[in-house]
Amino acid sequence: MDEEDGILKTLQFLGDSIATDMKILIELNGAIATGRLHNHIEVHARKLDEKYSLVISYPFYGKFVDQGRKPGKRPPVNDIRVWCKLKGIPESAAFPIAKKIGEKGFKGINFTKPYYDDIKVIKEILTSDYHDYVIKVLLKDIKSLPTRS
Repeated sequence: MDEEDGILKTLQFLGDSIATDMKILIELNGAIATGRLHNHIEVHARKLDEKYSLVISYPFYGKFVDQGRKPGKRPPVNDIRVWCKLKGIPESAAFPIAKKIGEKGFKGINFTKPYYDDIKVIKEILTSDYHDYVIKVLLKDIKSLPTRS
């Protein structure tokens, strides 16, 4: 396995670990209705233009589950109605819930926090791996230099 594959595998492993932590936070906060958000967190380690990246994606509405919603505008009542039905809450509660979210907001559950917490660790690992790789290549090059007789 070459160094590039090793870095990509390390990134993918870290990303998968972060995604698992995100899913656990979603579960612990009872934020599963259909399971779509929980089941569609995707992780991709990539190398583009000599730069490594880790992309973690999820459905758009996950932004509101994660970061919440500021007061001022009600969420769509039909979306709340569907959520109520999935959670076993009477659908008649949809409008009052949407109204309260519009007035008070919703703080969110911060399920992406593991990603931001682990970003420092990822950078340290990549820096360390890259540093070790450069040293290894330099030593190999030095050993292959012809010696004077």
